[in-house]
Amino acid sequence: MELKDGIIGVLIIALVSLGGGLGYVLLSEEPTTIDLSGVRTVLTTYQSGLPDDWSTAPNSSKIILTNQTGDSINITLGDILKQVEKGLDAEKYDIDTGIGITSIFDQQSGIPLTGIYLTDLLDKFNISYPGEITFISHNLDKYLDPMEEDITAVELLNKIENYEEDVIIVLAADKKWLQDSPLANEDEPWGNFTLASAGRIFQLKNLKEIKIDTYWTLEVYVDGVSKLTLEPSNFTDVSNQKVYNYSYDRSDFWNYNREVIGINLSLICDWAGMNDSVYFEVKVVAADGWAAPSGRSKDPGFNTTEIYEGLAFNSTYWDYVNESVANPDGVPLPAGINDGKPIILAYSQRILGEIDLGAGEPYPTNPVWPEQQEMRLAHGPLTCIVPGRTRDHFVSMIYRIDITITT
Repeated sequence: MELKDGIIGVLIIALVSLGGGLGYVLLSEEPTTIDLSGVRTVLTTYQSGLPDDWSTAPNSSKIILTNQTGDSINITLGDILKQVEKGLDAEKYDIDTGIGITSIFDQQSGIPLTGIYLTDLLDKFNISYPGEITFISHNLDKYLDPMEEDITAVELLNKIENYEEDVIIVLAADKKWLQDSPLANEDEPWGNFTLASAGRIFQLKNLKEIKIDTYWTLEVYVDGVSKLTLEPSNFTDVSNQKVYNYSYDRSDFWNYNREVIGINLSLICDWAGMNDSVYFEVKVVAADGWAAPSGRSKDPGFNTTEIYEGLAFNSTYWDYVNESVANPDGVPLPAGINDGKPIILAYSQRILGEIDLGAGEPYPTNPVWPEQQEMRLAHGPLTCIVPGRTRDHFVSMIYRIDITITT
């Protein structure tokens, strides 16, 4: 599993505890339409599966997005295209990367479908910690068959990561807006938006509403028994937060230089009844089954000392960088790089400027971000940051912690 560093959305720390609607824009009771004017009329410079002439787009067509507290907004196609345009112009590590587009093939007709990543839409419109998600079709009242689909964010990320099953909201088919495409005349209308995946395992035509029913949770198990369930408010609570800068340099790949905010893994272990006098191991498990510290579930977890004091310089998991002919295994990261920096589950980060010296000139760079950003589904919503390790060993999409008492 590779780390996904493309992050969308801005975190304002002072607003983390928005009256139950954590990380969501506060809205009125009735759906409102966001006014994003100035959408490009003609797109001729980009090669994509969207129509070249955007002036023909049914910009007023909309999807309703409802968060966990019942607040709703109308997201119009015009709103979406504004963010797509931004995404096409953005660099990968810009603080605002808009919304990405991709194309898949309809398995029945073979027609190419182009749409936006579902995860990008949720990130862009401030759904920071989705749990169970319900999709509702306009066709619900027209057919006897169920016109709803349900999935959890954990299942969604597992599908994307393990099965390369991009889940998209289709906007166009065969380079025509969906309502003008050959699929518009099917017995079951595709409407202006249809939810689809590459393998057609997941599809809902004529999408009307996306409802976020619950929050992302972090389940903590001790010896296989569920001990506690943490919600976003537990790890975004200022009194539980840990903030630090972690950085290292290398000449053979991207360096790392970020300010991260999260909760100490040791604090979670305390809440589960552990302490530094108990011998135990911890594995931090991602939605796709990957696990820190090693990635492989059969390998040992973090031990008690590593949880409470951080990795030792001679730890099995201490990382090496700068591989060369003279040093094929590289050299270890500096011994004091993790001084005072514990293992945390981070929910927010700020890039402080990074460079890939291993790529050749002109070296790719990540610009300095002016502020913190929540990680959201693009990179989280929780990532295990381990000082003494390199960025490719940070595991994201954390949803479970397994604690095993060893004596």
